Amino acid sequence: MKKALFVPMLVLAAFALQGAESSYNYLKAFFNPYPKDPGIRMTSKVAGGSRVLNLTIDSPKPMTSLYTYAPVAAGKKMTLTYLYKLSDYKAGKKAWARMQINFQDANGKALKGTKPHVHKLTLKNTNGKYVKAGTLFTVPANAAKVQAVLLYLADIAGKFEITNVNIMPASDKLPDELKSAYETKAYWATWPRNNAIKLTRSADRKTTTFSAASPGDNAAVYTYLTLQKFVTYSINFSITSEELIQTPGGRASLSLDFQNKAGKPSGDAAMQWKIDLPLKGQTKDYTFEFTAPANAEAARMHILRLKGMGGKFIIRDLSVEPVVDAVQVAKAATPIKLDGKLDESVWSESGMISRFYNFGTDQVQEVASEMFMAYDDKNLYLAVRCFEHDMDKISAKETKLDSPVWCDDSVELFI
Repeated sequence: MKKALFVPMLVLAAFALQGAESSYNYLKAFFNPYPKDPGIRMTSKVAGGSRVLNLTIDSPKPMTSLYTYAPVAAGKKMTLTYLYKLSDYKAGKKAWARMQINFQDANGKALKGTKPHVHKLTLKNTNGKYVKAGTLFTVPANAAKVQAVLLYLADIAGKFEITNVNIMPASDKLPDELKSAYETKAYWATWPRNNAIKLTRSADRKTTTFSAASPGDNAAVYTYLTLQKFVTYSINFSITSEELIQTPGGRASLSLDFQNKAGKPSGDAAMQWKIDLPLKGQTKDYTFEFTAPANAEAARMHILRLKGMGGKFIIRDLSVEPVVDAVQVAKAATPIKLDGKLDESVWSESGMISRFYNFGTDQVQEVASEMFMAYDDKNLYLAVRCFEHDMDKISAKETKLDSPVWCDDSVELFI
């Protein structure tokens, strides 16, 4: 059985926390899938101050939705945001996905003459990672409530894991960390430019066909991204090989050349990943993750770069979305007592951060640690609970003020 080692509590009074509060509480909110169908199932679990919704759609349906309700303030700008994981994704020929906000009066009746707010979603398997979805909307003058449709799907099946649903007042634009790095209207081009290398795009700009008639020294197709420094992104797309020409030593890759806002090199080192292309007539899905470097505000992305290879390739459903590990942070009604105990109700209302990595690696810790956050008008509070199987091996030698406690088993916070 794991034993609690210690629970250090930190108060950072230097933080001036601002922002409008929301009366929406996703821990207690009502969620409902529609329609009622044995092939559509939802479960909800609240644990550790967080709530996880699991929605399973066994096979593509004409229509499936998952919705909740929330009070709103007339005339205000608001955001609907949440995190989701998606696996076993299947889409039929008529598939589409979106978020939708339906406006209601104080009695829960639909507002006449008011169109719903619609936000398109680009869905793809997330490979165990949370992706953040969000939309900004303006509440009509007579609205008092909304029906917030998190998922409004047609001809789609899959397993969704959803958490951290939030409906709250917003600024005039979505936070930068919610923005996609790639837009379907973005410019695409090939290099080098000659008659042997061709590029065509479909009318909806979701499908790009790239061909290199012969395996020359280099051939590439590229587009551009808009980035936020230090944000981690997930690149997702698929490639179908209609023709594949390979030579000994030939290779394919995806690369990123980072730029500043002016489109000049940012000085950050380029990134590159190997791509194993599918055989003729086959399709492969690809996912790559990267964190935008310190000086990067944009990037030229060679989505397919060939050396000693040729052929005809169809690139579909490119998306470059932020990968966000986030939790809800609750506001304390009264100051929190710094006694090493987590018995105030605010801790059960705040989400738990529990995925930590061994330093300098991408390996998740075998022995868990848990961190919670809360705030009031003046302070940000953090609580950390660590677990250890073998308490006899704990190092706790440094006990004096300003001694090098980092040499012991300890918790360090950098701001």
